[in-house]
Order: sequence, then structure tokens, then C-alpha cells
Amino acid sequence: MKRLALVIAAGLSLSACSFLGLGGSTVMDDLNNAEPQGSAFNRALFANYSYLAKSFGDIEIPEGDTFDQSGSSSMTQNTLGGLAAGYARKALDASKGIDVSPEPARTESGEQIRSRLVRAVIRGKDYAPEAAARAQVDYDCWIMNARVPQQLSASDQCKHSLDTTLSRLERTVQQAR
Repeated sequence: MKRLALVIAAGLSLSACSFLGLGGSTVMDDLNNAEPQGSAFNRALFANYSYLAKSFGDIEIPEGDTFDQSGSSSMTQNTLGGLAAGYARKALDASKGIDVSPEPARTESGEQIRSRLVRAVIRGKDYAPEAAARAQVDYDCWIMNARVPQQLSASDQCKHSLDTTLSRLERTVQQAR
């Protein structure tokens, strides 16, 4: 009887790990299996973050996050695999209808741009969801890629795109008033 109970407990543990994505699946596996739900804005965020995560191709993804001394920034995001995983996690959150916040900026000028973005997204995500999602993802692409030395050129490209998409979103919001 004891053996049967142990076998059942082991089976339940394994199925729980599988259900939670801990049984050998990666964040990229979870991303490939995700079915986006929620608002049009969240579905657009999912599509854009997924595209960024998958753009790295077949890359080793770190298993867990190690945070910096202040506990605010994942140090594994400073690698290509960590960057891909960061985009994948944002995509997965968006796919579940969870609000995904833009990354904190590390400079005052970056924080000013983030504030502009947040205002524009709040005003535009319901009637211009694709434009709002694209601006937010461009912003995160700029900020997150800047943390990885080999991605500085990509970060610059994202910033250039953000300049266009954020201005376009702000104009759309202004015209709708």
C-alpha cells in the first residue's frame, strides 16, 4: 500500500512539473505553445515580443535569473539567451492578458521617453492597439538590447524605430481627442 501511494505521489509530482513548464520545457517551448488571449493590445504585444524572442534563433536560454545587487535587474538578461528569454517572458505575460510594463530606464532622458510612452499607450491602447504595442516593444527593444554589448547596434535601430512609432502614436492619440 505504501508503494502504491509513493508511485501515485511521484506521478502527480511529474505531471505538476509538466503542467508548470518545469518538466524540461523552456520558456521558448512555452512561447511556441502559447495561445494569446486578452485585449487586442495584449495580443499585439504578444506578437511583437514573440517576434523579438524568436529573432535570436536557436540559442541557449538560461534556466533562472540572477539579479544585480539592488535586486532590480536580471543579470542573465545581459546575455543573448537572457535577452531572448526576457522577450519571451513578456510575450507570455501578454498572452495571458497580464499587463506588461515597459522596462525602467537607466537615464533621466530615457525615463522622460518612458513617461511619454506610458502616457501615449494608456491613451491609445484601446483604439490603436497595434500602434501602441509596437511603440512599447520598440522602447523595450532599445532599453533591453542596450544591456548586451553585442546588441548595441540593434539597440540603436530600435531607438530609431521608437522615435517614429512613438511620435506616430502620440499624433494618433492627439487626433482622437
